[in-house]
Amino acid sequence: MSEKNEEKIDDIRDFFNLNVQAKIIKMAQNYNNIYEEAIGEFAKLFYAKLCQCISNTNLNDEKNRLLVSYTKSFLESKVDCSIKDLPTTKKVRDKKIQDIVSVSSVVYFFQQIILCYKCWCTCDLSGALQIVEKLLEKSGKSSIINIEDGDVFYRGRMSEKSIDKSDMFHIPFKKAYLIKNQRFSVTGQPVLYITDKLDGLINELELKNENEEKISHNLHVSRFEYNDSENCLKLFDFRIEKKLDFENYEKFTEYMYGFMISCICSFPAVHKGEYFVEEYIMPQLFTQVARGKYDGVCYQNINSIDYDNYANYVLFTTKERVDSSIDETLRKKFYISSPITAKMIKDKGYLNQVGRDSASDVLKAHFDSINENKQIIKNQEMDRNIVTEMRTFFDGKSTYIDMKEKTNI
Repeated sequence: MSEKNEEKIDDIRDFFNLNVQAKIIKMAQNYNNIYEEAIGEFAKLFYAKLCQCISNTNLNDEKNRLLVSYTKSFLESKVDCSIKDLPTTKKVRDKKIQDIVSVSSVVYFFQQIILCYKCWCTCDLSGALQIVEKLLEKSGKSSIINIEDGDVFYRGRMSEKSIDKSDMFHIPFKKAYLIKNQRFSVTGQPVLYITDKLDGLINELELKNENEEKISHNLHVSRFEYNDSENCLKLFDFRIEKKLDFENYEKFTEYMYGFMISCICSFPAVHKGEYFVEEYIMPQLFTQVARGKYDGVCYQNINSIDYDNYANYVLFTTKERVDSSIDETLRKKFYISSPITAKMIKDKGYLNQVGRDSASDVLKAHFDSINENKQIIKNQEMDRNIVTEMRTFFDGKSTYIDMKEKTNI
């Protein structure tokens, strides 16, 4: 590779961004697309690039100095492991005992990932889950985020026919046979996928190369607003890019484990659409463990770089009754707007269309307008009593209130 085309990293902070990790992951897969071997190749590239970053970083910045110091300490840290069949020339006198070896924390992590995958492949699901749970514990609370009251998301569906907002929620339990194998969900288990930016829908629905007219006519989008001021949703954050701010080295160690987990769970599918996708096993195992502790997960698609680095959210569902069609508790936590297409917006003259030719631009302008109006409503505090009444009686929950004026007649 020529020096001109070579990726240059001048700051250690660059190493922790989505763009750099996406390139490292793809380089590892291009070199060897056999999953376990690609993990090993990624581990070597991961370490090499991190060392490159450390040597290239300007240490005049105090935050950089601290981050480099923490990173070096982590790379030098060891994990005492009991290892069978240690690949070494050293002879062991007592063959009945296992070798106790201090292994680099980085080597330990990636070797655990490979062992976990082996456990799954050999039907040792219990062993695989134990490894995942231990790694998840090492990430501590550094990878926990919340969905809070007023947070806004979007969900899109391609349909030639008009659809209702009820069609925009998760696939009903009674239609679980429609649910295919996905990165953070398995066949037959309904979850709710939403995204935080409209641009992300084009990428997630794989519409990049679709005819613009088809997108304009068939892409139905609904706005999801979280509506629960008393309870937030707690999610495990699988995003690669996270805030680089640590109270101490222990917090940085948690961050590093969470960061490496996120990278492993972001490998693109080599055999996408087939019955079995190797790259989905680890994120599905981590999700299965997270399901007992969190309300969902958040992640980035490494192909999202061209789409404003949006994030996807996967919310777990619960079937409360035998005859439940959807997770009614989760449904009550969201205001969902009626699905709309770019063509509907244009036809009804909702917006001035000057300079807005693409479907994504029309949809973005439409929902930006809605978000601005919602913010005006939210900030209206002239008469607190009226505001409270408005929120009580017009909360969008489709309840009928029998309100009769009290008179002397």
